[in-house]
Amino acid sequence: MKRVVVGLSGASGAVYGIRFLELLRALPGVETHLVVSDAAKRTIIEETDWAVKDVEALATCRYDNKNIGATIASGSFRTDGMVIVPCSVKAAAAVAHGLADNLLARAAESEDKQDCAAGPKQQLYQVTQGLNMFASGIEQFIQRAVPITRGERYNGKRDSQK
Repeated sequence: MKRVVVGLSGASGAVYGIRFLELLRALPGVETHLVVSDAAKRTIIEETDWAVKDVEALATCRYDNKNIGATIASGSFRTDGMVIVPCSVKAAAAVAHGLADNLLARAAESEDKQDCAAGPKQQLYQVTQGLNMFASGIEQFIQRAVPITRGERYNGKRDSQK
């Protein structure tokens, strides 16, 4: 079973995080652990037709961003990687400078520090706000990460509304 931590921060482009969760959910043998910042919750409501609870339901496990003691914040919680999509400049700065005052940043810090005893360092991917202005760049990222998306375009609506 693959284990992936997914973080949604408050940058514009919430649809990319939602689509990423949809794609991971469709893959057999992938367990997703989701943390959504307060700003991301607001962005989801303002930019998409999704309810936050429906986005959270796409993940196997969900965590409150204020719960810095959650299992995904521990270096002993082994994963196959973490993706922050979209990744606000604030979240990227917190990760880069070790400002782990919320679960999103703490989980990323933990991901970055997983020791070499378990093998190569795990991957942490951040899709920053600047990239959100270039939809094709995000689509290419997702296509490389999950090959089944080739040629698809995402419009922010649920599959049943396309």
